[in-house]
Amino acid sequence: MKNKPLILVLILVCIICTAAAASPAVTDGETTGWIAENNYLFLQGQDGMVKQLPMPIDDLIRITNDEIICLSRNHQYIAVQKNGSGSRVIDETELNLPQKPELKLDNGILLLNGQQISVSARAAATDGRYIYAVEQAGQAYVLRVSSVQNDGRLVTQLGRDANVLALANRAVKEPLSLTVTKDALTLTGTDHIVTVMNLITGEMLHYPVTSLQTAAACQQGGKLYRYQLTEDGRWILESAVSAATLTPAPAITPTPAPTQSPQHYDDDDGTIYYGEYSRTVRKIQSRLNELGYPIYQIDGKYGEETQLAINLFCDAIHVREHRYITLKVQRKLFAKNAPEYDPYLPLKKGDQGISVLYMQTRLLELGYDPGKLDGIYGKNTVAAVALFQADYGIPIGRKEKPGEKASRGMLEILYEPDPEPPIPEPITPTPPPTPTPTPSPTPTPAVTDEPTATPEPTATPVPATQTNL
Repeated sequence: MKNKPLILVLILVCIICTAAAASPAVTDGETTGWIAENNYLFLQGQDGMVKQLPMPIDDLIRITNDEIICLSRNHQYIAVQKNGSGSRVIDETELNLPQKPELKLDNGILLLNGQQISVSARAAATDGRYIYAVEQAGQAYVLRVSSVQNDGRLVTQLGRDANVLALANRAVKEPLSLTVTKDALTLTGTDHIVTVMNLITGEMLHYPVTSLQTAAACQQGGKLYRYQLTEDGRWILESAVSAATLTPAPAITPTPAPTQSPQHYDDDDGTIYYGEYSRTVRKIQSRLNELGYPIYQIDGKYGEETQLAINLFCDAIHVREHRYITLKVQRKLFAKNAPEYDPYLPLKKGDQGISVLYMQTRLLELGYDPGKLDGIYGKNTVAAVALFQADYGIPIGRKEKPGEKASRGMLEILYEPDPEPPIPEPITPTPPPTPTPTPSPTPTPAVTDEPTATPEPTATPVPATQTNL
């Protein structure tokens, strides 16, 4: 029997849920502020123009009628004009000033302007007009949408509003965080998969796991921003990449891109680190794309998409993943026998990496608990694989212990969109053998002293002979 999903509650969930107002992005439906490149504050107004303020920001507290309240890198509270024209330092007393709407979430209790509107919320956000809250309903999580108006009515059902209403009561993943900008609602799950719900087009896009430290994300200006949350509650920009339609399934088809002939790597260039922009990175991207690894743009920049492809290659050559690519790995990449991308790369107990993380995520989606989603093929993952093998009739070797190897055949079944366990063939009952009747013994005539009377012979009828009369 399958285990029910038992997703571990991360410490970050508690941090985020008890400080719902804090976020790496805020909006009132007209102006949006978010933490972007260099951890600077970026602003976009109604006119669509984006302004960058060279001010490192650790957190966005709230948005008011005229200002965005931020926490600066030196732990000062800064009120920035929404049009970006100026800023001022404020003290904590101004943080307690009433605001409309004021959304607070603490241990499941969600308050709007002091009025309780939910007792089971796990994450919440508002764009000034709508409240988006993920509530726990039994073992499931549901997105609730309501109006910030006192009557709670959802009125207009045209354009953006229709897309907003379409999200109401939608089943979603267990949330780690929820952010909203003018154009998109972004949910980061406890599995670190990011789901973006576009409020303009109605599209729902899924982005793959690229880091186990991703605690929040937002989509703004055609980019997906991922963030980490430090122990002292500071948001750190993890990556900013062009939005693309991706799925967490490992069978990723790379976007066609012009390729070039394999070029041997120059040993003098040394180790290449995350964030580098160079011709060497372009060569590495081209070679990865040539081997079928998911490279979505050959631009010479070592970012998250390139890191994902490098991680998958490292899994194929059984090398530990890092935020850099060493000379040794580069030589293997450009070797004639470099392995091509294999979405069903067999795995075994003790393996580590993004391929294991994909398998753990998929197992959890199907109801098999692999324990912590950490990319490590350990004891709990072995148990989950063993249950899957048993339920789906996956054969294992004679000397192999259940769950300790994930074969190609098993992974092909695992990553099917809707895998179904095999239906056992009906067993036809064998009828019991029909007993052979035992012949009854012939009775022996009793012997008597009296002579037996001989019956008189019966005359045999003689057939009549036809005569001519």
